[in-house]
Amino acid sequence: MAKKTKISTAEYRAWLESLKANIRRTQIKATVSVNRELLLLYWQLGKEISEKQAQAKWGDGFIAQLSRDLAAEFPEMKGFSKVNLWRVKKWYQFYFQEVKIVSQVVPQFQHGNNTAAIVQHEITRVLYHPSKI
Repeated sequence: MAKKTKISTAEYRAWLESLKANIRRTQIKATVSVNRELLLLYWQLGKEISEKQAQAKWGDGFIAQLSRDLAAEFPEMKGFSKVNLWRVKKWYQFYFQEVKIVSQVVPQFQHGNNTAAIVQHEITRVLYHPSKI
């Protein structure tokens, strides 16, 4: 039977800490990337729901039908309830107006990037904490 040895040199511990830090950084970057993509998905979904509802004559049952169809196709994903789809639509409609206003106003300010960052923060706040609006 092979004897297990514990490596405890300073060099090994430093290397291990470096590996763990790299793993944590990568995990955070992956999470941020996924969240960014989900935000883009919800923005596009809200946009398309808004446009289809305005153009098509599908009636009030449209959102409920869409909810059932998306949930059936993507059972592993959450967020396609009727209530959530309404929220995505309202989120898009509200911030679409804000984005239009900001894109017209930001160039007039010296600190345009700060204004854009504030708008991005507000979008995130509304998406993740809608009860605090």
